Amino acid sequence: MLKINKKLLAYIFSISLFSISYAQMENTIYSGYLFKQITMENGLSNNQVNAICHDEFGFMWFGTIEGLNRYDGYNLKIYRHDPDDTNSICNNLIRSIFIDSKKRLWLATEKGVDLFDQEKDIFKHVKTVNNTQFSGLCWKIFETKNDSLYIASSQGLYSIDKITMTAYNVSSTYNLPPNTVVSVVYQD
Repeated sequence: MLKINKKLLAYIFSISLFSISYAQMENTIYSGYLFKQITMENGLSNNQVNAICHDEFGFMWFGTIEGLNRYDGYNLKIYRHDPDDTNSICNNLIRSIFIDSKKRLWLATEKGVDLFDQEKDIFKHVKTVNNTQFSGLCWKIFETKNDSLYIASSQGLYSIDKITMTAYNVSSTYNLPPNTVVSVVYQD
């Protein structure tokens, strides 16, 4: 009986030794990652981040209650609403950031939806059918498998014509009651 206990003890010891060695190896593998906290002290517009997105150019985008922040790994560039600049974001409170199938960056804000023009470094505003700026509180932007873009908003469900940058209320198409607040959209 004593021999079995020694064998069992030797087996448990070798498993334990292997586990410790493996755990140390795992720490070595993952030690190459560097995590950096970005705060207002580093230049972030606000510490309340509502949305995060990573684009094809390697930029990290942070939507806060005080604007949109673009981070290149070293520096932050802040985009804020400027009432004197029609090409600035429509509102500072960013609810959602979305990259569509054509790699374009869209913003859902407290007062509308914007498309970021990377080449010109400006924002294009989504308008309504009567050519006024879409001004509803927007929660989410969603793209279907057939490339249709939808806005979940405080004024219902909208579809965006990507060419004319026009939002059309489609709530009744989907049998939603009038004045329905839509906060999220999913495809079956």
